[in-house]
Amino acid sequence: MKASHRVSPTEPALWAHMSQIPDEVRKILDAELEQCEIEDKSIIAATVAAIRQSRLTMRVPKMCRALRVTHPELPKRKVFVAVSLMTGISKGHVRDLYYLERKKA
Repeated sequence: MKASHRVSPTEPALWAHMSQIPDEVRKILDAELEQCEIEDKSIIAATVAAIRQSRLTMRVPKMCRALRVTHPELPKRKVFVAVSLMTGISKGHVRDLYYLERKKA
């Protein structure tokens, strides 16, 4: 099978190693790769934060139950406030997560 593009004998050879790439070309590509790294780090950090937040919301009902078992004298409202203060999740959301799990059971 013949090649569809013939290489001219006067055309310079293709680069075989990074050290052969001209500085002006390499600088452009280095800048692009650096920008990609910055974007990747940002995406990774946002993804990890989202996973942590999701995992924390999954743990809220267990935290409420643990507090209710060890301190049955505490009203649920105080339990929700305590869990809210420890997790940074609003009291209303803690309450909703607690009752949502109970509805599933």
